[in-house]
Amino acid sequence: MKLKSKPLTLLIALALSAGASYADYRFTFKQTGVSAPVEDGQAGAPVISDINPAGLPLTGGSVSLSGSGFIDGATVNIGATPVTVDFVGVDSILFQAPELAEGVYDVVVINPDAQSATLPSSLSYLPAPAPSALSENSGTNAGGDVLLLTGDHFTSNVSVFFDGAPATGIAFTDSTSLSLETPAGDIGTVDVTVTNEYGSGILAGAFTYVDPAVVSLPNGDASQAFNTPTHPVTWDPNRGYYSSNDAWTGTTAYLNAPNPQDIVNVQITSTGYFNSPSNCTGRSTVELDLDDGTIIYLGTADPWVDPAEGVNGWPGSADTPIRVYDNIINETYSYAVPAERTISAIRLISARIPGTNSCQRGVKDIQLTYNSPQ
Repeated sequence: MKLKSKPLTLLIALALSAGASYADYRFTFKQTGVSAPVEDGQAGAPVISDINPAGLPLTGGSVSLSGSGFIDGATVNIGATPVTVDFVGVDSILFQAPELAEGVYDVVVINPDAQSATLPSSLSYLPAPAPSALSENSGTNAGGDVLLLTGDHFTSNVSVFFDGAPATGIAFTDSTSLSLETPAGDIGTVDVTVTNEYGSGILAGAFTYVDPAVVSLPNGDASQAFNTPTHPVTWDPNRGYYSSNDAWTGTTAYLNAPNPQDIVNVQITSTGYFNSPSNCTGRSTVELDLDDGTIIYLGTADPWVDPAEGVNGWPGSADTPIRVYDNIINETYSYAVPAERTISAIRLISARIPGTNSCQRGVKDIQLTYNSPQ
């Protein structure tokens, strides 16, 4: 029953005249009237004012609510799914959100007296970032390369790590792409990890740090490694080496070495494979032509005598190049260019010795070091 405004003594008198004790009633006095009496212990409806966090991974997690009017024993639903409540205070609730499908959900608080509050579309479940590709798969170990990273489920607050080192200059484009600057790193191949509040995604072995002063000619691609060969250069995928050998005439092929005059060191790994019979002999090496006419063959001396100059295309040298004889050779050789000299050309040479059987032979892992990045 709603009562019109009366003097306080009259209101109390009216209540007492109805046969009730004073303790049975509470009155709210307003300027224009009085609210209907409410039983002792009855609270108002709860109110949800904030949720933290507002986003979760699909696996769920801890969530807190702020508001008012929460009563001990209150329950919480995410959409239609009930959750485990850890704590209820008059102005806060802590609960554990379960694993749910991707989507945006209402959050509902229900007090024991059945009064409830709803914070609509307030909690998002999203998958973890899923990186798929980098615009470049290698770069300088000093860092600073600007790359484009593509994938899915990116957000504006993602972090990107190269083997644990954070990338800088991250510019979010949309949920499928962003740009970044690589951090410095150790030479070698590393994983790239993308992280946000929904989890982490890993692109395994996605980026290789290299020394910008070192150029490795590509194993397996003779078209990139060599040009204008006297005879075609081939790559043997089974034995893993380049060879320009012609078993009967010998061959020469120039390496595609950018700016050879800036090279300060050349390193190669030789390889040979014994076929049959046991007296097969042959050689394969890298020749360095210096600007003063000096010719350097990368290899070691041994007692075997070179053929005469020009025989079967072999230039001849007292310092024998790499020899293939009855075995597998897999050794590294290098040459440091003197400070006063420069390289004018680098060549791959293969030859077979007259009167002998042919052996397979070749060179792999050709690495050129420059005095400045190429």
